[in-house]
Amino acid sequence: MTLNRRNIMFSLALLAVMGIQLVVTTGTILAENSIKVDSNLALTSDQELSNEKQIVIRASDQSKAQRDLALTIPEGATFDRTTSNQLNKKSAYTATLDQKNNSNQVILKQTAQTAENIENDLVNRQATTFKKEYLLVFKLKDTGISAKQQLKVTTIMNGIRYESKPLLLKEVVGTDGVQRQTSLTKEGEPQITFNLNQTEYIVGDTIQLKVDLDASEINEPFYINLGNKAILTPIKVSSDNRNINFESQNNQNTGKNILKISSNEPIKKDFTLLVKATTVGKVDITASTETDHLISKTATVKVVDNPTSKVLAINPNTFDDGIPNWVQKTKTEVGSKSFQRSTSRFLNYTFGGVNGGIDAEADSKISSYNIQGSQINIFIKDNNKTIGAFFKGEDTSSKAVRTSTGFGIVFEPNESNDGPKQAILANKLTNKAYCVGHDSEGNLVSKIIGQFERNGKTLIAEILLRPSLSGTTAVQQELYLKNDTTQSVSYGTFIGQDTMLNGNDKVPMSSMGNNAGLYITQNPYKLAINMKVPDGPINYAAQTWTRRNPWFDGFTPRNFSGTGLEQKNLEEGYTVLKNSDTSYTAKWPFATLAPGESQHYRQDIGITKAPDVAPEAYKEYQNETSTDGSNRPGDNIKFTLRAHNSGLDSSWSDVSFSDIIPSEFQINTNSIRLIN
Repeated sequence: MTLNRRNIMFSLALLAVMGIQLVVTTGTILAENSIKVDSNLALTSDQELSNEKQIVIRASDQSKAQRDLALTIPEGATFDRTTSNQLNKKSAYTATLDQKNNSNQVILKQTAQTAENIENDLVNRQATTFKKEYLLVFKLKDTGISAKQQLKVTTIMNGIRYESKPLLLKEVVGTDGVQRQTSLTKEGEPQITFNLNQTEYIVGDTIQLKVDLDASEINEPFYINLGNKAILTPIKVSSDNRNINFESQNNQNTGKNILKISSNEPIKKDFTLLVKATTVGKVDITASTETDHLISKTATVKVVDNPTSKVLAINPNTFDDGIPNWVQKTKTEVGSKSFQRSTSRFLNYTFGGVNGGIDAEADSKISSYNIQGSQINIFIKDNNKTIGAFFKGEDTSSKAVRTSTGFGIVFEPNESNDGPKQAILANKLTNKAYCVGHDSEGNLVSKIIGQFERNGKTLIAEILLRPSLSGTTAVQQELYLKNDTTQSVSYGTFIGQDTMLNGNDKVPMSSMGNNAGLYITQNPYKLAINMKVPDGPINYAAQTWTRRNPWFDGFTPRNFSGTGLEQKNLEEGYTVLKNSDTSYTAKWPFATLAPGESQHYRQDIGITKAPDVAPEAYKEYQNETSTDGSNRPGDNIKFTLRAHNSGLDSSWSDVSFSDIIPSEFQINTNSIRLIN
């Protein structure tokens, strides 16, 4: 199937999940070939607790099912039940020997009570009291026999036997009865490098400590030394390897700040450790094995006090924007996210010039049609070449992005073009502050917050930039507004940008189709202006940029109340503007905020390079029974799911996507159909 000359192949799968029930059956005769490997089950050795006389094996189950586990005792070893019980006081399991069937197995029985405790802890978002893991202690009698075996943890459900990947004892037990040292203890070059985007931080900063494995594969726990004082506090691990865990092992006597890094499977990918700069000081960060064998290069971090910090008149946490622990900065910073794991291409975003570093508290300067200063700037770095999304976005000075208005506010529904006065960042924001934080993946998030005042009306405004976490190479341009006065405020919101791509300011602008937005291409790059996002704009238009700030020229009539291209629902690829100085405007309906109320607005900018795939998926619904905007029991609701590749000259194949229908809906299976 060819779609709009992009050779996008996809299949549509609609998944209705009405309920899943797991039934655990014991004593069932296994059918032939009814053995499956379950990735939720795992066996790992615990080097910290093992010694020359015993090995300690950790059995774990990450599934939510309540089920018992079994493990065969290795020949040449005995199960030390007493020591095991002492190590597992907070385990969900109790251990017994299967003496009835003479199977020489340890049975880990999970009781209904512990399963209920685990569920309660998860619901209450507390630290889990009962863990679905158990440390098994085996006394070694004959290491020669033990080393020739492999261990598997097993369970039986509905007549099917599930088992973990095998743990090879020859990699754990040596002929002398002690644990073998794995790749971590190889002498020679360090196997870990710590990478930092800077070496000096301010108290309160979140530090992205990238752990580069230098092409190594780590098969056992290792330890990161964060210094002898609590200067740095770990927050979380951000990684595609979701099995990586960290555990703080602070020693109150020595003052050592140690992190134990472990995983249920070999660690093959680099990962990022998010660390909070807690107190002033200097730290040398190293990684080592349990025997203190150094396996990393040393990274030095200096934490200093913020001499310019002040009490902000507006609380940085005024809005629920999903970012905790905002830190005020005096100079703008640049956020960066790699292009689909590329090491040479990065999507960047900031306020002002491409290098950041402008005075964040200074107001933008208006000179004729130019709006200079801390305007939104989105660009990519491709092998150190800067490709901007907006006119003059490649500039390094505060004069970057001088012709775009960014987010603007009107206070009359029929206001016409007056960009500099309507632009939020081009006006003197009262109590203005610039803050940075980090999202769940460790990416930098920037925002400017302050009070916007005009025509005797005031709104608290927050403009926020963050990378999309949906898999697309895009930056979310977001605006939060709040009425903190005692009177209702009526207003309208829009965003206007003067586009430019790969040095060309006069690139034809086309429709993305399905009212998803607009795009321009300048080989090998594509700029996507995406409207179909949560809290996205309702009206949008394209217009030729002129010095009189033409932000409503593309609407009919030419003011804030006008309608735009959304009325035409143009096909993908339709040319909206030909060879002119193209720009666009997106806007939301005129609204009223009561005292204390808040509202959120968003519009995304994506830049891709051929032949990268830029996947997008979104969902719409229409009430086919009622037209008053309310949905009631008995109404027919039509859901439309769309998947699309917005990349340039790229092929996307073997794609499927699914939708989970809430159990409150009854599905008309005859209505499911593939549209295109």
